[in-house]
Amino acid sequence: MEWPSSSPDLNPIESVWLIMKRKLLAEPQRTLPVLCRKIEFTWNSHLGALILVSNGNNSIQSIADLDDIHPQNYYPQKATVGASYVITSYSTSPRETVRKLLDSTEEGLIIKNSYGSSKQFLRSNLCTLIIKNELKHSDDKRISTERFKQLAQEINNIFIHEDPSTYYLPYTRGKVVAARGKLWSTYVHQRKIYREAGLIKKQITVEPSTSNDKRFVNISGEDEDSLIWLKNNGQPFEDVSQHWRKNTKLRVQLFKDETIADYFKKYPALRLQTGYILLDIDFNYLFEDKQNLLFTKWPMVSELLFKTLLKKKDSLLKDCLAQEKYDTLNEDAKEVMVLKYLPLLLQSPLIKAKPKHWKPSKRELIDGFVLFIHDISDLNKKIEERQTKCEQFKIPVQPIPIVVGPYGHYNIYISKKDARKSTVNLTWELAETGLRVSAVTVRRRLKEAGRPARRPVLTAAMKDKKNRMGKKICPIGL
Repeated sequence: MEWPSSSPDLNPIESVWLIMKRKLLAEPQRTLPVLCRKIEFTWNSHLGALILVSNGNNSIQSIADLDDIHPQNYYPQKATVGASYVITSYSTSPRETVRKLLDSTEEGLIIKNSYGSSKQFLRSNLCTLIIKNELKHSDDKRISTERFKQLAQEINNIFIHEDPSTYYLPYTRGKVVAARGKLWSTYVHQRKIYREAGLIKKQITVEPSTSNDKRFVNISGEDEDSLIWLKNNGQPFEDVSQHWRKNTKLRVQLFKDETIADYFKKYPALRLQTGYILLDIDFNYLFEDKQNLLFTKWPMVSELLFKTLLKKKDSLLKDCLAQEKYDTLNEDAKEVMVLKYLPLLLQSPLIKAKPKHWKPSKRELIDGFVLFIHDISDLNKKIEERQTKCEQFKIPVQPIPIVVGPYGHYNIYISKKDARKSTVNLTWELAETGLRVSAVTVRRRLKEAGRPARRPVLTAAMKDKKNRMGKKICPIGL
């Protein structure tokens, strides 16, 4: 069927709109997808209105009379002013907070009146009115993420040209982007005013896993805001470090009943390249003057690890140890060699990549933690092979310690993509609750290349017959 003809008295835009409107009335099912493919429209002849139904559910988001739809007030979903906008009267919920505030308060009526042609819409006043009302009815003066989303959607339901994302965008997991929007900014500002007035007093109940007694952790408003900032931000690192040191004692208290996975999910900065520095801050707070304990006790630790390796039923490991003639090596050489085969105590991880996944072989797992080579002439070849593998699966090339030479007489380097080789210090640290090995303090050349130092961190599980040395396991990989 052909499109209806337009009137010659109308300008091109009005003509197109009139044609679309006539086509809509004649064949709504065929015409509406042309208007907007992302929204499902339903024509209701009894209501005489166009109902917009959101994808994924059947809840009505907004409604507008067809007589009010004209080219001059049809806009994309963007917060703009200066048009004769329509304030919808349809309510999707009997508990709509925003609509009640607009209808029952003088400030709300003023805000409604500002929404129209040649007027500046009072968005800031609207956000202040909403946030003050929410905080007034909240004992702890806090608003949840879901509530923010609901309020932003309520605004869109009433003022259909106001984009919900203008008012609130939540923190997205995996992305180092803080929550933002006009509602969020107003919320942060109002909480600051409440805190300065002494209206915010926070107390968190902590239930230890080993006891039925409840502990109460008092949290000041400033500390709470600092924790919220860390949960929503991973950069810049200078600010992260400042907040992290500021509330170390509080975080450690709250962490006692959390898992390691939960801890990493809660603070996005831990998942970044500089996350190891934050773990160092916590470690040094928990175990003061223990930074070099692993180094001093490494002979004992390496012996326990070596015994654990010998008990493992692994044909590759047995063949490698036979070729190494480990029986003839002295204790100093075994202390170094144990680092080479330590990854075999862990399962090979599945590296998810596109178009296919990759599960490193045992040999790749060994070389991905600490790279041992006998001849310096093989160094570039090994590094290039490693880079090619990472590029194939689009994996970031991580720094890796490289041991060159026999176990008794070796040099240690660190490699980061095409950066020049730089000598590093290997620092060993042991705490009563864990064991870790760190390649640290990248020297002058890497700093000149402008590349930040990064420590591969290992924590391994070991049990002595008498003493429990550790309890955490974290593989490194490429």
